[in-house]
Amino acid sequence: EFHPEPYLIEDFRGYIAAVIRPLCEEKNQTLTFETAPVPGYVPKMDVLRINQIYFNLLSNAVKYTPEGGHITVRIKDELQPNGQVRVTAKIQDDGIGISETFQKVLFEPFTQENRSDISEMRGSGLGLTIVKKIIDAMGGSISVQSRLGKGTVFTFSLEYDYVREADIQEKPSGQPCASEAEVL
Repeated sequence: EFHPEPYLIEDFRGYIAAVIRPLCEEKNQTLTFETAPVPGYVPKMDVLRINQIYFNLLSNAVKYTPEGGHITVRIKDELQPNGQVRVTAKIQDDGIGISETFQKVLFEPFTQENRSDISEMRGSGLGLTIVKKIIDAMGGSISVQSRLGKGTVFTFSLEYDYVREADIQEKPSGQPCASEAEVL
């Protein structure tokens, strides 16, 4: 069951800065955040679930990107003829990459690439399964492009209802909701 509510880009930036930036700082990684929202429109989404998707994808990017590496989040919103907003997000890193063989099963539960160089990075193998299940339940799609030693790009798209920004009570953040790129 989902609980959609307006999710301002400023609030999302705050979440990324508070939760993901410290992980990047521990490994001296650069986190770049680029957004292209539709001016005046705010998607209505389940904030907890969306944050869970980004946390799982970004914490993996941090984990599998070496010290001093780069992680980029690109988000683009587009109004759709059906009266919704399509949000397309790309999470890109210059980390260790994923083999072609493992890319075929990486969304299955408890799967992990069997590589000797990353034994200290092992987890439960459920993060990407959870991401895929949430995105599927929301009617979206997710894909991966990766090459060993060259990094990984996860791309997902979801469609949401929206509200006009003018209909949301003014927040004291004062930050514009225009296209911007920022290194966090």
